[in-house]
Amino acid sequence: MPEICEEDRLAALHALGLLDTGVEAGYEAITDLVTAVTGARMAAVSLVDRDRQWFKSAVNLPARETPRSWAFCHHAIQQGDVYEVHDARTNPLFADNPLVTGEPHIRGYAGVPISLPTGEKLGTLCAIHDAPLALDESARNRLISLARMIEELIRERTDAREHERLALVARHTHNSVVITDRDGVIDWVNPAFERLSGYTLAEVRGRLPGTFLLCPNSDPGAIKTLAAAVREGTECQVELVNRAKNGAEYTILIELTPIRDEDGRCTGFMSVQTDITAQIETRERLSRALRETQSLMDVIRQHTVFSVTDPAGVVTDVNDAFCRQSGYSKEEILGKTHQSLLSSGMHSDAFWAEMRSTIKAGRPWRGEICNRNKSGELFWVDSIVAPQMNADGEIERYIFIRFDITNRKHVEAGLAASQRQLEASLERLSAVTELGGIGSWEVDLDTMTPIWDDITRKIHEVDTDYVPNMDTAIDFYAPESRGPISEAVAHCIETGEPWDLELPLITAKNRRVWVRAVGRRVLRDGKPIRLVGSFQDVSERREREEEVRLISTRLEVALESSGIGVWDVCPPTGEYHWDDGSRRLFGIADDSPNPAPDDWVNGIHPDDREGVSAALANAYASKTHVRREYRYRRSDGGYRHIRSFGVYRERLDAPPIITGVHMDVTADIEQAAALELARERAESASHAKSQFLANMSHEIRTPLNGVLGMTQVLHMTELTEQQSRHVETIRSSGQALADLIDDILDISKIESGMIELEQRAFEMPELVAMVSDITRLRAQEKQLALDTSLAPDVAKIVVGDEKRLRQILINIVGNAVKFTDSGRVSIDIRAGDGDLVQFRISDTGPGIEPGHLASIFDRFAQADNSITRQYGGTGLGLAICHELVTLMGGEIGVESVPGEGSTFWFNLPLPAADDQELSKTPVMTSRQTGDDNTGRRILVVDDVQANLMVLTALLQNNQYEIITAGNGLEALDLLDTNRFDAVLMDIQMPVMAGDEAIRRIRASGTSHADIPIFALTADATRATRELCARIGATGYFTKPLNLPDVLDALRRETADAPGAGTGGGQSRYG
Repeated sequence: MPEICEEDRLAALHALGLLDTGVEAGYEAITDLVTAVTGARMAAVSLVDRDRQWFKSAVNLPARETPRSWAFCHHAIQQGDVYEVHDARTNPLFADNPLVTGEPHIRGYAGVPISLPTGEKLGTLCAIHDAPLALDESARNRLISLARMIEELIRERTDAREHERLALVARHTHNSVVITDRDGVIDWVNPAFERLSGYTLAEVRGRLPGTFLLCPNSDPGAIKTLAAAVREGTECQVELVNRAKNGAEYTILIELTPIRDEDGRCTGFMSVQTDITAQIETRERLSRALRETQSLMDVIRQHTVFSVTDPAGVVTDVNDAFCRQSGYSKEEILGKTHQSLLSSGMHSDAFWAEMRSTIKAGRPWRGEICNRNKSGELFWVDSIVAPQMNADGEIERYIFIRFDITNRKHVEAGLAASQRQLEASLERLSAVTELGGIGSWEVDLDTMTPIWDDITRKIHEVDTDYVPNMDTAIDFYAPESRGPISEAVAHCIETGEPWDLELPLITAKNRRVWVRAVGRRVLRDGKPIRLVGSFQDVSERREREEEVRLISTRLEVALESSGIGVWDVCPPTGEYHWDDGSRRLFGIADDSPNPAPDDWVNGIHPDDREGVSAALANAYASKTHVRREYRYRRSDGGYRHIRSFGVYRERLDAPPIITGVHMDVTADIEQAAALELARERAESASHAKSQFLANMSHEIRTPLNGVLGMTQVLHMTELTEQQSRHVETIRSSGQALADLIDDILDISKIESGMIELEQRAFEMPELVAMVSDITRLRAQEKQLALDTSLAPDVAKIVVGDEKRLRQILINIVGNAVKFTDSGRVSIDIRAGDGDLVQFRISDTGPGIEPGHLASIFDRFAQADNSITRQYGGTGLGLAICHELVTLMGGEIGVESVPGEGSTFWFNLPLPAADDQELSKTPVMTSRQTGDDNTGRRILVVDDVQANLMVLTALLQNNQYEIITAGNGLEALDLLDTNRFDAVLMDIQMPVMAGDEAIRRIRASGTSHADIPIFALTADATRATRELCARIGATGYFTKPLNLPDVLDALRRETADAPGAGTGGGQSRYG
């Protein structure tokens, strides 16, 4: 059997309207028969829905429905005629079914599917027993027969419902319905028939329709067709004109259908009649319209260029005019598109897109199109495109109607071109007159009425609606101009001679301007009829001309008084010109002619002659300027220094020339030579001064080294208290002298611009601690509190010149300690804006009088002379601080209240850095090694015996073995024959200087080539430091020597030397 889709089955079940209906006797009787026939205790008519089974009729079942998943019938509708379950408890499909394990405790089951004629299985007629059930063949057949009876009940119920629906439709439809017997006699009519015909059912029942509905306009053919259909019992459809009861005629469409019994015999007819009277009238109107349209189309085809396309734009029809216009035959055109044949390429894609969107929307389109015919000639058409719709509202075809407008377009193009030329001419004329400020005017000589344009009114400074007359027009001229203009006008009218005058005019705003008035007469038939002319404000031009005249006059005066000469030269023609200034400059007498060009060239100094000639020729060739200085021998035999400057200049009516000026710069040259000589002398004096300071530094530091060195030696011995004071006096005096030398050298470097600043990363906390440690001892001696405050917002690591910052701080803090007798000195450091760091050093000293604050940073300046006597000092320290702060890009100042104290402050840009930048900064680290230097041998080289004595005493006192030499050559000999752990080498020595000795040691290739060597120098300049690094010195010390620094360096560099004491450390210079 064919498979039925579950969705179709469910749809058929629901269409019956049987689910959830009430009890019906027929179904109840059949289920009772099932129990009697099969011996089962229960029976049911079960309809299987989507999620449930519902019982239309049931015997001894406790519920009207169950879930579909419990239903035995669910399985039965998927089988053949009878589906049987003998004992559900032993069947794996049903053993756990709630209907088996619980009420009604089903054991046996037999079900027959209930089907529709179309094959859909709606459910089952089933016998259900609470004990095992086995049907014999007779019972099984009877159960099948009862199921067929259920199917018949369902069919009858369906037919009844269908008849009810048809009757309902017939009663409520707008169409007339007539039911007749086999002979066509009316049995029933619906209300629509009564309304249309005017006859009631009672009036027509038992009558033939033709006996009261036909009229003379009824179609005999239609009547015969109806009669034949009734006679033969067949269907038919005819249109027929009837007459209503009130006499009105109407047209109906009759659809006659035979009614047949179960055996197919015709028992009557049903006639459905549709009133088509209005449709017939519409059809007739449409027919008339089509005839009219066809007539119009015939006229269009004969008198226009006509074509038809399908919806895709393919041409399906054209007339002869289209073929003549395009040059193509009808066969060449059909099946093509207009664009493929006629496109001229002159219209944009947007043009065609707009046309297509319009006609595809069903709207007509009209526009002008340029086409190209078969021979390539362009032609223009006024084109109308009309979409034609079918009955479904879809576009069936497009009708194209065209009118040739080529001649009109040519005329329009010519007119447009002429119009454009005219407009362009007027625009040019307007632009010229507006840009040139040229107004126009005319005078009608019959009425003597002037007419001004806007520019003429603007020149007169009158309103735009101002209307002049002849008198007012003349009165605008300045009094001295009215006579000349009146005479010119009268003369022109009489003789025809035009006028062109520049005259002063007084405007309506009482402003005096200069105008150019031009006019002429116009004749008609030999008679003057009007004057026309132009008007132009030339005040600005005349002012410029006056300025040029004034400038020329001033230039002449300036050139004559300054000794500058003007010249022109044209190299190709040899043409040249000198003014009087040039003649005077070159020493040419007033009564002598200008020299020839060759004579002038020959007067140039031989060393300069070729350069001047080449520069002049190059300037002319490259069309640029020339500038040259040279020496020229005048007629009196003396040479003068001449500077000539010229520029290339085009001329209207002659070859280009070079125009320029000559200047006698002899005095400038001589002055420059004098200045150069003075500069050389100043540099020589500065060098001599620098050399003097260096020599002075060396000569003072050398004996000072002995003095300070001996004080350190003496401090190592046992001294009485008085002796210690004496030695300290010597030391402090010597140190003061050393500080003085340093200050003088710093001032000298600042003056000469030789001081150099370093930019390296350093740690601010360490610098502050160092400054505090250096100044704290002196503060403690005076029982002063020394406070330091480093704000947390100051970067730990900054970039700047650490040495100079330390110098500034030590100087200012040292001054604060020196001048403060009681109280405290405070150092406060905090972050400023951006990279600025603010330093403030405050004290509780005597303060500074307001009159002295302005000069506190001047050189050799102190508050008063008593300070020098009381505290000492050179007065250079604060001046050096001021210069250094300024060089480092900062500011410095002081605030003071006499009797309360002073605060010196300065701000410096010190950008923050990180640890990586600090790691790139060369530093020297050390580790104390202990004091046992036994076995270490030091070679000390110096030509000054006092220095040798100091170093020997100092080092021997620290367990070093000392060998001395008086110059570099002696040092080299000792190194070749002895073992040393380090060398202290003076730089400036006779026989062989220390720097030469160091070079030779480093280049020797011997075992002592890498020995630590420390240079000793009294020259503290940067050049000396760089020299020490360049020759390979391990380090250097500046005289006077500081013993702790020397000992610390020696400990580092000899810590691992053979024979060194225990507890050694290791370090090196980074």
